[in-house]
Amino acid sequence: MVKEILMLLIMVLIGALIGGLTNLIAVKMLFRPHQPVYIGRWKVPFTPGLIPKRKAELAAQLGKLVSSELLTPEVLQQKLLDPAFKQEIIHWLQQEIDRWLQRGEDVETLAKDLLGIQRLTERCQAYAAQQLKQAWLTEIESNRWRPIKEMIPEHIQDKLKEHIPRLSAYLLEQGVTYLNSPQGEKQLGILISRILDERGKWLRFLAPWLAQEQHVLHFLRRELIRFLNNDSAREAFNQLLYREWSHWQDQPLHSVIQTLDLDSEIHRLTAWAKPCLPPAKWFNTPLGDLFADKREDILNRWVPKMAEQMGCWVLNRLPAILNKLKLDVLVEEHVSRFPLPRLEALVLSIARRELNMITYLGALLGGIIGLVQGLAIMLFYSL
Repeated sequence: MVKEILMLLIMVLIGALIGGLTNLIAVKMLFRPHQPVYIGRWKVPFTPGLIPKRKAELAAQLGKLVSSELLTPEVLQQKLLDPAFKQEIIHWLQQEIDRWLQRGEDVETLAKDLLGIQRLTERCQAYAAQQLKQAWLTEIESNRWRPIKEMIPEHIQDKLKEHIPRLSAYLLEQGVTYLNSPQGEKQLGILISRILDERGKWLRFLAPWLAQEQHVLHFLRRELIRFLNNDSAREAFNQLLYREWSHWQDQPLHSVIQTLDLDSEIHRLTAWAKPCLPPAKWFNTPLGDLFADKREDILNRWVPKMAEQMGCWVLNRLPAILNKLKLDVLVEEHVSRFPLPRLEALVLSIARRELNMITYLGALLGGIIGLVQGLAIMLFYSL
């Protein structure tokens, strides 16, 4: 009897060993060997392992699964429309923007750190000045042959015309002041000498004497001042300015441009308008100080609106974005490049317990089969 029991135990152990070892080899053959094994020119069957052999097919099927079942536009749209997710995004944006405002960074620093833009202030002012210069040139070119009066608003023309008498009076007063000055007296003497010199050689020897005579200078200066102060002279001068103003208005812009150094004038106009360009302090002031009075509005009004607009933009373009991403191709490429040892370690880290249970189950089934075989043999010999 002891002999039969010992034989039965041996058959159970052999069956368990065969069943466990068979399942262990089967599990290992899922991944091993990684490369085909050859004996001479003959390739050993079942090499490489199942997963290495079918890796390309596995990658393709996994890519299709992800793009058609897992990360579909409908799934992502449902997530984006989830109120809890929206609130989470708004809260995150509020925290990030509030952190920026409190960090003490300015626009210049953010542009350099986030966008890699150096000297933002200088670039913005140079760009604005260039655009302003181009606008001047474009405006001048498009109006080159238009009369000047068509380019000046009527109310400005009326205002300028009203100032002509005042300008006339001012010029005459300045003329009188100049004649009464020592410099004016000197220039008047030089003028008299030049006139006498040009009238004839026989009067040339009298020119220095006449120019230096005080009574001649005083007489001429007094008569010139009397002429400038005369009402008829003032009226004639006013009419002269009116005619010149009217004539100038009828001229095309081109005639005025010809008399100017256009580049210098454009540069002067740009320099005149430069204080109106974005000041440097806007870019060099910390964001917290720049938006100190708008902080609550930014966080509680602008951020939710911005999140809503961003969400709508993404929702409307989500199918096109996913189509451009080609998720199936992306997953397939990454899985194909995934190293087999790492893939094996990843699967084993997840399913090691289940794979061990398969081995143990094989041993159990093998032991049961060995037990049944032993009992069958004992029954056969007992008959």
